[in-house]
Amino acid sequence: MEASGVLPPTQTTKRGERAHVHFLTTNFTPTTDVLNTTTTTNATTPRINTSGTNRVCVCCYANEKAGKAILREIATTTSRGEGRTTRKGGGRTTTTSSVVVVVEHAHRKVTCVRPREDGAVVASGGADGSVETWCAKTGITKRRFEKVLSGAIRDICWSFDGSKIAVVGEGKEAFARVIHAEMGTTVKDVGGATAWCKSACGSRSGKPHRVVIGSDDFRVRFYKGGPPFQLETTKQHHGKYINEVRMSKDDKYVISAAGDGIGVWDVETMELIGKVAAKDGSTYGVAWLDGSDHLFVSCGADKTVKLWNVKDVVAEREVGVDVEMMVTEEETVRLVVKTRTEQVVTKRVTREDTYTMGAGITTTTTTKPSVDDMQIGVCASDDTIVSFGLSGKMTVLDVLDAEETEEMEEEEGKKTRLRFREEILGHSRPITAMCSIDISSSSSTTKRYQIWTASIRREDDPRPKILVCDYVPETKSIENVEEVTKNCPQKKVTKMVSCSDDIVAAIGFDDSLRFASITDKTFWESDDDDSCCVKFDQQPIDVCVASSRSLQSKNDDVAAVEHEEEKEEKEEDSSTVPVSRVTTVQCELLVTLANGCAKLVPIEYEKSTSRDDFDDDILDVVGGPKILRDKIRQIDVTSTTKKKEVELTCGCAVQIFNDGGKSATMTSMTTTTLFAFGSADKAVVHVFERRNDGDIEHKQTLERSNVTSCNITCVAFSPDGKHLAIGDSNREVILWSSADIRGDDDDDEEEE
Repeated sequence: MEASGVLPPTQTTKRGERAHVHFLTTNFTPTTDVLNTTTTTNATTPRINTSGTNRVCVCCYANEKAGKAILREIATTTSRGEGRTTRKGGGRTTTTSSVVVVVEHAHRKVTCVRPREDGAVVASGGADGSVETWCAKTGITKRRFEKVLSGAIRDICWSFDGSKIAVVGEGKEAFARVIHAEMGTTVKDVGGATAWCKSACGSRSGKPHRVVIGSDDFRVRFYKGGPPFQLETTKQHHGKYINEVRMSKDDKYVISAAGDGIGVWDVETMELIGKVAAKDGSTYGVAWLDGSDHLFVSCGADKTVKLWNVKDVVAEREVGVDVEMMVTEEETVRLVVKTRTEQVVTKRVTREDTYTMGAGITTTTTTKPSVDDMQIGVCASDDTIVSFGLSGKMTVLDVLDAEETEEMEEEEGKKTRLRFREEILGHSRPITAMCSIDISSSSSTTKRYQIWTASIRREDDPRPKILVCDYVPETKSIENVEEVTKNCPQKKVTKMVSCSDDIVAAIGFDDSLRFASITDKTFWESDDDDSCCVKFDQQPIDVCVASSRSLQSKNDDVAAVEHEEEKEEKEEDSSTVPVSRVTTVQCELLVTLANGCAKLVPIEYEKSTSRDDFDDDILDVVGGPKILRDKIRQIDVTSTTKKKEVELTCGCAVQIFNDGGKSATMTSMTTTTLFAFGSADKAVVHVFERRNDGDIEHKQTLERSNVTSCNITCVAFSPDGKHLAIGDSNREVILWSSADIRGDDDDDEEEE
């Protein structure tokens, strides 16, 4: 089955660890064949037009929480007047980035990733000390090497010709090792380190090949002559852990990022030529800009991205003195001492610009930077910077040249070299709840869905992160990704469900049932009396829609007649008159609790559909849902068993109409509602039935005779109520027929 679209998983790591991110190469431009062979794209509709002036940068990073390596395209178009983001007088625009390849190791999680210099092959390291090389176009594994180190791999460095790989990380004896890229055999251990090594970099242009390693003993070690490599010198100018080391493209300089700041080293002399102290936290990531005059970028816990320049500064220094004899007007002789100087060229690290998270034009509200805005990794091409935040958000920045900087200074009154382009939102933790809503227009044949997904922010932060996006199956694209921030629940969300494709109901660890608007993408605020929220005395574990019906106050035929009459009256000015149709929706939600009971929560709301020339529908839920608290009913599952309490794991419901179909507008028909609840202690499902008179009675207990040591994990009815699917902890799916569900032998059994 082909994956039609991905709401991209983003970088995640523990606080204090850096993100493993790289650009493949500046001029990496995938062809149509590349797009056709990926696992997350549409083969018939390429996302990026490779002809013309489009240039694609591919960002490669490791998601440690999910244990996957991910390639993402970030396309830059240099043509004028096209694209999604433009500025006055400029020609740079962008297109929406997308995931190309997702790779994972067979047994353990991916901890780091590094592409080869030509961008064709990528190497990734695992938590079990293994190394894999795979194709950047297809994600197919080429080689796998087991137990390269006895601990987790923390960084990988390719040789300039791609024949050798330097691996650093955790271990018992060896913390760094060089292996053959094709055979995986060890060339030689790279010794000298007394603690775990976190980062490594090497020569990018040619011989003599050098390797620089930063380790947790606060030292930077220089190796040359290899492989095998010989330790040249060890330098300790940092007082805290070294997070990352990177070598410039011309092999002249090495930058080291540590907890106490940034160090710039001369590769030939192996001396520190500049150091920038960290003021507001550790520096976690550094990267050189390709094709620039020694520009590099840094990010860290101070929630900023900074652009630096290593440039030559001409200065004069005193090298001695000259003594001269002078004869004055009085014919006396004096000795004059003059200082002898010479011009010398020194290196100086200067800051070009600083971008603070939340200070630019973002896709979300601009707020004061928080802990989630700490930057833990950065990568850069010649004019594009991608910075990774602790929350998983990627921030894409443009690096302006001299001409663009002058234009920006004229427009905004300030000189800047870093300009905000876009934010890429995604989940950095496992998704805990998801639901979809059909938002397709009645005048269009193209289907469109709104997808709600929820996860937690961090292990130490219980607040949920809820993202909303639009999914178009025809183009297999994801659009308009936004984060829900207003009136959001304060604890983890475990289940979400849509009510008649109008509103979203959510339950979670706050023991409550809350409602959100699909139009405003916000939760309705709960007053002191909890008018838009239902509190429970137990934690809800499941929620579903038990029944739903619509009561239209004005049907389409009447609305159409009135619309035509109003159009005739307004024919002189040819103005369009929108017609509003108000519909009352009654919906009943089944909330399953863990203590052996369930609640039927009825709600009622009005939705107004404005139709302009009967072409487009504009939906608006008026005033939010009204909870009918006096009609809340309870289903006691414990009363049907001999046990004092039954622990439930899931629940579902289906409404059956007398014609065998399912309708939400025919209110005069007799209906039957079936409820099913899964048990946690045995492979048992309890089935209840509610007939048209409203009485709820226990109908059947479905139990597997040969299985007693498994739990029911999920249950679901077919839309017509004739089948019940059950999933258990033994990874089995059981399908029950209508005769077993309802406990009688009628015409349904004959149909089976």
